Amino acid sequence: MKNIAIVLISLFVISCKSDRTNQDTVLSDKVQTVKQSKALDRNKIRQEGIQAAKREQLLSEKDDKVALENLIDTKTFYKKEDSYVLNYKYPYLNEEIKSSYRIFNEYMQDRYIEIETSVNDILKNNSLSCDPSVVDVHRYKRIIDYKVYNKKEHLISILLYKANHYSDKNHHSYMFKCLNFDLNNTVFLDYQSIFKEKSEAEMLSIINQKLTEKIIKKNSYKDCWVLSEDSFDEHKNNFVITEKMIKFYFDDCVICPSYAGRYAVEVPLDQIAHLLQENNKELVL
Repeated sequence: MKNIAIVLISLFVISCKSDRTNQDTVLSDKVQTVKQSKALDRNKIRQEGIQAAKREQLLSEKDDKVALENLIDTKTFYKKEDSYVLNYKYPYLNEEIKSSYRIFNEYMQDRYIEIETSVNDILKNNSLSCDPSVVDVHRYKRIIDYKVYNKKEHLISILLYKANHYSDKNHHSYMFKCLNFDLNNTVFLDYQSIFKEKSEAEMLSIINQKLTEKIIKKNSYKDCWVLSEDSFDEHKNNFVITEKMIKFYFDDCVICPSYAGRYAVEVPLDQIAHLLQENNKELVL
């Protein structure tokens, strides 16, 4: 009987220890889950804060629109339906100054302000965001607005930015189109019109150096990455020329996710003067 009692007591003690171990494991798992949830919440708040600052930096940046009000008029288009809203503002050159400015205006109307395409995109609910969390969310509002820069009297740089707003989400997905227009010759200027032939490799290296410095030093860039050769080739015409900088603009998720970094990489003009064609050296002055 004594031996049986000892065995029973031992089994009871082991059972109690096992129960405590299981309870401790469950409690530890719950604590870990709470910690992970809090970490995810903090990360989400951080990402939303960076995204808001990123958007505000774009919208608040000063341009030369007021100074060019005699040259450039702002056209608007607004369309509201049950399932979507289009709210567009875009530049229109004053053809009373020069009739050949219609080249610019026709381009804007026919090749960029494509109302039918915009409506079809929205109705088909094609995802234009690289953020997986908004793939199944309905896009309900698209906004187009612009900024204009006038580095030299004969040259204007237009930044067109398109924002897609999503229902039930505090989220904006941005895409960009940059246009450089020679007012004297009434022609559009692309990368090859401004920079020397075969300068792309060095320009890409300079851009990636700027990006790498920010990724290392700035917390808001820590989830960004350097630009690939293919991506640069696709976006190399997406630049504006300001007083002291050339700014290359990239859609969300080309160099940074939607919640990180900035939309543009700025390169001082004096750093790339040697890459400019001879007839464009005056841009540095």
